[in-house]
Amino acid sequence: VDVVRFLLEQHADPNAKAHCGATALHFAAEAGHLEIVRELVKWKSAMMVNGHGMTPLKVAAESCKADVVELLLAHADCDRKSRIEALELLGASFANDRENYDIMKTYHYLYLAMLERYRDSENLLEKDILPQIEAYGNRTECRTPQELESIRQDRDALHMEGLIVRERIL
Repeated sequence: VDVVRFLLEQHADPNAKAHCGATALHFAAEAGHLEIVRELVKWKSAMMVNGHGMTPLKVAAESCKADVVELLLAHADCDRKSRIEALELLGASFANDRENYDIMKTYHYLYLAMLERYRDSENLLEKDILPQIEAYGNRTECRTPQELESIRQDRDALHMEGLIVRERIL
C-alpha cells in the first residue's frame, strides 16, 4: 500500500491502462488486495472496462473476492444493474470455483442481488432469461425471491443456477 500511495502522491495516473486495458484497480481487485483497492478508490480510480469488457467490480466478483466487491459497492459509483450483476456474479462464482466453493455464500449473494432487483416495486429490473440449456439440466434461472428460496437447500440446483448466471453475465 505504501508504494501505491507514494506513486499516487507523485502524480501517477490511477487510471493508466496496461496493454490488456486493465488498470491498477483491475489488478488489485482480482488479486483481492483490499487495502490497495481502498487506496485507489480514495484517489478516484475509475470503474473502467478492460479489454475483456470487465470492470474491476466484475473482475473481483468473478474471482470470489467478496470483501473487494463489498468495498467497491460501498464506494464506487455504479448503477443498479451493475450492482445486481456484481452480486449475482459473486454468488455464481462461489458455486463454480474449486478453490473458493461455498454454496452458502452462493445463496447469500444471489439472494442479495434478487432483493436489489425487487427493491423498487415500480421499477423492477427483470432478468434477460436465457433459453434452456441441456448441459444445465434444462433449468431456467430463478426470476423471483420465492423461486430462489425454493432451491436454497438444493446444492445441485444452486450450482446450475450459478452456471446459468455466469452464462448470462459473462
